[in-house]
Parts: sequence; structure tokens; C-alpha cells
Amino acid sequence: MKAEHKAVIARARKDGMQPSEIASELLLHDMVQASINQLSKHEVGFRKMPEKQQDVIIAELQAELKASALLAARLIAGASTATVEMTLKDLKVSNGQVTGVVKSTEEHYNELISKVQDK
Repeated sequence: MKAEHKAVIARARKDGMQPSEIASELLLHDMVQASINQLSKHEVGFRKMPEKQQDVIIAELQAELKASALLAARLIAGASTATVEMTLKDLKVSNGQVTGVVKSTEEHYNELISKVQDK
């Protein structure tokens, strides 16, 4: 684990929060800062700008916020998802199906494998 990660985790514990809560606050900060950076480039208020200039600003904001939005989606999608560390022993792809052989010593390994096989 990186020292930066340890610092965030320690700070979260100190404040009685989950590390993901700190991460979400930092992500929000990045998104707000990107918006401020874009809007402060323009002297005229957004609503007073011609539609063409508003469209340019919106496109610039979308470009800057895209990475943050993708990261947020990945964080949300991964929330409360059980994971198992495993080693891939074999992988076969045929007729649109993927078949893999894995090895793991995790306690809930069999439960997860059963869920995967059911789908």
C-alpha cells in the first residue's frame, strides 16, 4: 500500500469516516475545481454568453469531468462487491463462452464461484 493511501485511511479513521467517504469528498473537490477553472476563464457571466460560447464551455467541462465521472462510476459499481484473490490456472474461449480454472484459498471462494456458475 502506498504511503498516500495509508495517510488517507488514517485520516478517515481519525475522523470516524470510511476511506471511501474521504475519496468521494476528494473526487467532488476535483469536479468542482474543474468547473471553477473553466468558468473563471471567461469574463462574461455564463447566462449572458452567446449560445455558441456556452456550448464550448459545456464541451470543455464535459471533457474535464469525464475522467472523474468514470472513476465515480467504477467506485459505485464496486461498492459492497465481494472479491476473491485468485490465480488463473487456465482460460479457454470458444463459441462466445469463457471458461476459466482458478485456484484460491479465500473463505468465501466457493460461494462466489457458485454465483458465477449460476449465471
